[in-house]
Amino acid sequence: MPDVLSVDTHDVIKPLEKFSDNIRIKVTGAASRAASKIVKKEMVSLARRRSGALRESIASRTKVDKAGGRAFSVIGSFKDVVDPNYFRARDKKISQKYKARFFEVGTKYIKADKFITKSLENTRARVEKEYDSRVEKQLKQL
Repeated sequence: MPDVLSVDTHDVIKPLEKFSDNIRIKVTGAASRAASKIVKKEMVSLARRRSGALRESIASRTKVDKAGGRAFSVIGSFKDVVDPNYFRARDKKISQKYKARFFEVGTKYIKADKFITKSLENTRARVEKEYDSRVEKQLKQL
């Protein structure tokens, strides 16, 4: 499983090259946040439903590349949540990253589900369209 799945936005970002790094970061950050909501919603719907802890842990984070003058979103199982099925610590927040990885790749006993990969593949066209429209909207406001 690739650790990074991405959407091609190079053609959309080209008009931003004439602006300063701060403006590019602001525009790409807003577009990334809006587009990541689509993938997050799809990922939550495709996650296994037996336990709600994995679904609750799915979140998106916007990160900034100051050297490149851009922002991007990372979506995955980041949030620590209370897992009611974990018998050792009922009230302790626990990371669900391991569970997401097991379901995505599979194990000896669990068939691979690929819900992370499927969510991006299913929403790629909508994400690119949303990202394009947000960048255009931000450019009109400048």
